[in-house]
Amino acid sequence: SALARLADEELHVCTPSHWLHHQLAHSKLLSRFPRSVVPYGVDTSTFSPLEKSVARQALGIADKQPTILFSADSLSNRRKGFDLLFTSLSLIDATFRPLQLITVGRGSTLEIKSTDLKCLNVGLVSSEHFLRILYSAADVFVIPSREDNLPNTVLESLACGTPIVSFDVGGIPEMVRPGQTGWIADELAPKSLAIEISTALTHLSDSNTERHYRSHCRESAENRFSLEKQADAYMKVYASFPDRSQK
Repeated sequence: SALARLADEELHVCTPSHWLHHQLAHSKLLSRFPRSVVPYGVDTSTFSPLEKSVARQALGIADKQPTILFSADSLSNRRKGFDLLFTSLSLIDATFRPLQLITVGRGSTLEIKSTDLKCLNVGLVSSEHFLRILYSAADVFVIPSREDNLPNTVLESLACGTPIVSFDVGGIPEMVRPGQTGWIADELAPKSLAIEISTALTHLSDSNTERHYRSHCRESAENRFSLEKQADAYMKVYASFPDRSQK
């Protein structure tokens, strides 16, 4: 194969997450090459916090309405776990009823018939400005993926100052830090997800705690996942290549 003809120093593999970096150690094709972790970057000027009340007014959502956001290319993509989120919603504490669910992605939530769940499905969204409004309007962004690497949706949510609820999957825990940027469910199951969503909504109902999480989310995006950080990391990788001009 083409890879077999390369010397070890002729290829450097970059992975966006430490999780994928560790997976490469078991790869028969790639484990012999040097590798680095270079997280994806997010445009922190485009994705930035918008006043929640302003974002909600634009969407017609009441200020005090407990609101969850889910985003994926398709609501039916099993890997993204919307079915797990949907099941968990019926298990969330009645204190938060009615609950507002915003979904982004192909598919429909019209089949959801519930008096204590309001659904706003906006379909596929290409406008980064509109995405900023959606992230800013939510109390919490829920990513119930069964499998994932370092999802851009989480980076966008962090940049908009919106904390995350997720499972302990792939590279997501590298972005979701309990007590700072979100909550991680113990088990890959609807009940565990429901517990963490309820916990998140409870904590975020306190204005001081909400400010704490939103501030940490924004700081994490700026300090760890900016486009400048990504560019700097790649420059260091390129600088590590052997200088072949002297040969």
